[in-house]
Amino acid sequence: MTKQKLRLGLNGFGRIGRAITRINHLKECFDLVVINDINPDPYNLAYLLKYDTDYGPFQGECDVREGYFFIDDKEIKVFHEDQIDKVPWHDYDVDIVIDASGVHKNVLLGPKVIQKSVKKVIVTHSPEEVDFTMILGVNEDAYDTRKHHIISSSICDAVAAAPLLKIIDKHFSISSGMLTTLHPWLSYQNLSDGPSHSWASPGQIHYQYPLGRSAIGTLIPKPTSAITAVGKTLPDIAKKIQSMSFRVPTPVVGSANLYLNLDEKITKEHLREV
Repeated sequence: MTKQKLRLGLNGFGRIGRAITRINHLKECFDLVVINDINPDPYNLAYLLKYDTDYGPFQGECDVREGYFFIDDKEIKVFHEDQIDKVPWHDYDVDIVIDASGVHKNVLLGPKVIQKSVKKVIVTHSPEEVDFTMILGVNEDAYDTRKHHIISSSICDAVAAAPLLKIIDKHFSISSGMLTTLHPWLSYQNLSDGPSHSWASPGQIHYQYPLGRSAIGTLIPKPTSAITAVGKTLPDIAKKIQSMSFRVPTPVVGSANLYLNLDEKITKEHLREV
């Protein structure tokens, strides 16, 4: 008997939502059955999936007919609601909803979505108001399916740093450190200098004024939530490390420099062995 795939709903069809769709098209991990995005034009959503400046053309067929996406003739219902709880996910037997909107209000509304068919909501950033933050290779063993229903997949910086920090601390004990990240620009940044509009709270001006500088012409130093996010899975280690970030004028590919003071002397060869 063939195991039935999970039925997935996507809330937010921006960079992350479209990336999830592209990856699933290649790997066929689940059945994508519902997409919700505040963009009222489904043809524009299809266009953005088909043609991507950074990742190239979509390797499949995508069409829009009567309120549905058809990806290689697989039917996907499309909604345009401004809140995650307004979408009738259970009418389409959705098992898991991924909130890729980045909007904080949708995290707070997540518990309202857990009903009927929907068992979990996965959030693609690192808010406080979740049941569990999971970073694979760090703390997946602590996940409890009976009580963890709103789950954060954390953020890119923390997903990259936390597994490495866990291994190094286990073998050599970290006493202090500094993480500096180089992060590509994000869609809420400006092409020209001006106020920086918040993506998490639409309509608000972001308090970090440097983010209002031109993303394509400026190296922008700013605070980063990387270690704060690491702290949700490795709290004792995170207390020992400081961090900062530079938004760099590139659309993709990030980098990081991690400087650590350890309680014992090691060699490069010793580190590679672990």
